Amino acid sequence: MREERIVLATTHVGRDNIKFAPSALASMVDQLETEVIPMWIEHDPRIPPHGRLIDAEVRERKDGEHELVGCVEVYEDEDLKGETQIPLLDQTISIGLDEDESGEVIFYNRTFEGEADQRDINEIVEALDAEATREEKRSFELLPVLKIAGKYALGAIATGFLGKIGADAYDVLKGKVEELTGRKSDESDECLLVFNPVVEVDGRLVEVKVILTNPSDEDIEAFFDEGLRKLDQILPEHITDNSVKRIVYEFEGQEIELKFGVRKDAVPLDPQVFRSD
Repeated sequence: MREERIVLATTHVGRDNIKFAPSALASMVDQLETEVIPMWIEHDPRIPPHGRLIDAEVRERKDGEHELVGCVEVYEDEDLKGETQIPLLDQTISIGLDEDESGEVIFYNRTFEGEADQRDINEIVEALDAEATREEKRSFELLPVLKIAGKYALGAIATGFLGKIGADAYDVLKGKVEELTGRKSDESDECLLVFNPVVEVDGRLVEVKVILTNPSDEDIEAFFDEGLRKLDQILPEHITDNSVKRIVYEFEGQEIELKFGVRKDAVPLDPQVFRSD
């Protein structure tokens, strides 16, 4: 690994027209006391973290604005080949979870601000008796991402999710998700649908992401009809190591493929690590 000291954010208005308050920058410094913070690339969940933030401070700039300056450990290729060579951090804190509540939550970013998008999201929320949360992601060309999150029992994600919402809500969910992702795929080069359950394993919470890129109506139907069941079959063998905090899959061609894992100390794990053969 190598260490870099970089400016992570400032209180200037960015190209995305978002302005951070000094208190928002300070909150990230405070976050380091309770979480390991991974460094992601353009908020794309398909890409493993490329480093982790180990220290940060807020400084006043000469122009009167403030900046968040962080010390980042950047992973290098030789660090991540096969069985990772980076020792596990000996500490009690770990990376945070996107969501660990028991109810369903629909997450979306600012690319879903349109009237039709909001109408579809509200119909999903009403059908699932869920909540809707807008994620504030700072990026000029933000990738449209729609996430469905919730907490389920290991090995019973399909029955937990589908059984809870019922047949009528299921039909609404599929129809509205198809409309949303279809609309965004037409507007952008890519649109992601992410099923984002959290499961409890031996007293620890593990976050799972199953990602569909530019899903067709057939892809969405296949995922909810068969993909969830396949996820229940393969997930238990991938989270036996208690250092694993996140598992990322992609669903394509009606199959689920393991892409990478993330340890609790924000180090990515190659799929080869999970193979027993």
